[in-house]
Amino acid sequence: MSRNIARPAAVIAEDLVANVISIDRLLNDAELTACIESAVMGAPEKGTQDIIDRLMSARQASASMAASLGRRVRPRTA
Repeated sequence: MSRNIARPAAVIAEDLVANVISIDRLLNDAELTACIESAVMGAPEKGTQDIIDRLMSARQASASMAASLGRRVRPRTA
């Protein structure tokens, strides 16, 4: 029998902020890959751009959910 244990909103918000930080790291790597691909091939591969787009969507979703729980996330800087 499993128990449904509710987690406090503050803990969930902190997890969401941690997700945003992890996503930012992945975005940095993906953007570096896109830069290298552009330098070598003239443009980033479609797959790389798709990954960047999905990471940006995931970041926005996590940041929005954190904000709805009262936790602000720093905007991403280029």
